[in-house]
Amino acid sequence: MPDPDVVADIKVVYQDPFHFKNLYKLIFRFLLDHGYLDKKVSPDTKMEILYSEQVRSGDVKEYHIWWRTKKQPKNSYFLYKIDIDYLGLGVKNTEVLQGDKKHKMQIGEITILLKGTLMLEANDSKGKWETGFLRYFRNWFRNKWYHAKIEQHEDELYEDVYKLQSFIKEYLELKQFGVSPEIFFKRKGFE
Repeated sequence: MPDPDVVADIKVVYQDPFHFKNLYKLIFRFLLDHGYLDKKVSPDTKMEILYSEQVRSGDVKEYHIWWRTKKQPKNSYFLYKIDIDYLGLGVKNTEVLQGDKKHKMQIGEITILLKGTLMLEANDSKGKWETGFLRYFRNWFRNKWYHAKIEQHEDELYEDVYKLQSFIKEYLELKQFGVSPEIFFKRKGFE
């Protein structure tokens, strides 16, 4: 059975006008570009395991969206997973005036939870490391022999999760430390 190791667990909270569809596409594109989704994405892709949209009084919506993605690095001992949970509270449609143009957007609170998990023994479906002769060498193998490789893969996954957070913050124009990445979509969906 694969052994999970949570590498990063972060949250982005935003309360201002934003374009929900473009934010959704930005995160989808990031996952596609970084190998967490197949290039041939089809409706059969089981990335989105929950989509709940509840309409409250006054056309105010509440969203719950869960995405589960994974990436197989070259070493089959490892598997990278990024879980993305959207929580939209009090989201309603609005129009924002910029210059002479009106832009249809959403306003409300959006919380995006990002969780990066490194799975060890990812392709050990038969449990070879848990039973029999190999179970006695499991901890020694991880702590002595494979320790540097595990740290390297933890760092790669950590970097991917924080790059995604940086892209989201840049899109929403939130404060962040370090160099801001170039993003394809216009900030907040209209600039």
